[in-house]
Amino acid sequence: MASLNRFLDAVLFRKEPDRVPVFITGTFLVPYIYKLTPYEAMYDYEKVIKVHLNFLEDFDPDYAISPGSINFGKILELIGFKQYKWPGHGVPPSSVYQYVENIYMEAEEYQWLINNPSDFWLRAYLPRTCKIFEPFKTLSPFTDLWEIILYPSFFVPFGSEVFQETLMQISRAGREALLWTQKMREFSQQAKAMGYPLLTGGVTKAPFDIIADTLRGTKEALLDMYRRPELLKRALEVLTPLAISQGVRGANLSNSPIVFIPLHKGCDEFMSDAQFRTFYWPSFKNLIEGLVEEGCIPYIFAEGSFEKRLEYFRELPEKSCFIRFEKTNMEID
Repeated sequence: MASLNRFLDAVLFRKEPDRVPVFITGTFLVPYIYKLTPYEAMYDYEKVIKVHLNFLEDFDPDYAISPGSINFGKILELIGFKQYKWPGHGVPPSSVYQYVENIYMEAEEYQWLINNPSDFWLRAYLPRTCKIFEPFKTLSPFTDLWEIILYPSFFVPFGSEVFQETLMQISRAGREALLWTQKMREFSQQAKAMGYPLLTGGVTKAPFDIIADTLRGTKEALLDMYRRPELLKRALEVLTPLAISQGVRGANLSNSPIVFIPLHKGCDEFMSDAQFRTFYWPSFKNLIEGLVEEGCIPYIFAEGSFEKRLEYFRELPEKSCFIRFEKTNMEID
């Protein structure tokens, strides 16, 4: 609790902490320090947990870096994940994983996303990004099940050989995910017993970045600001409460109010100030305010330069969040 109180004292300006809180981040930082390859870090639970515990003993940070942030290769293999290349699957064992940007939502599918984001995710987005979900594109919308006569025909696809194998593969992935969860829980308990709590409780994303990173790709999302601005803005409105909910659920589940939010396409390099003010800031501000209203503390990582955006952060609730800047001169009047 001492380190948590130290952090809250500093971030919320409750009082001057006994010293500056030290929070070290970096997905593969710990494996690199202890000469573990990215491949080993993603495939060997015992090794990656051991080096993270060694890190706590050797460096005495205020908070534990969880090996859970690395992700684990076997689960990605089982689901046939297509959005990343990872060690041994597209990149060498010595390399960290790399994102594969693509168009995972077509322009004409904006309205589908707006009308029913869950249906779009289940029957369009996931079949494109995970091999395990490819058969789901053959399903009818679950909202078709509004009367007894519709149930038999709805379940026909589940009886196919392809779907039967899919369900078995989902079960395999689920068992591996349970093992991963057990290992991460054990690490968390050991770290806490050593006096090092995990800092981040939940994670979410700026609505514009969900569009630009995950669905449309950078180029298409930026072009959408010109070609279909109203559809883009409506989609951002729809995604905002979903992003708030995800952050809050993670914080509640982990019993930590800190919600991590990386910022990508809102930096100075990707859009003008006018575009930021119109397309990025409104939904992002609503996201932060929504999290704060639910008792969360947003932890914002501003990737890229945000020197031209600093004034916007004044609009956020006072003493509500903390921001880490990658390469921003933080001089502000």
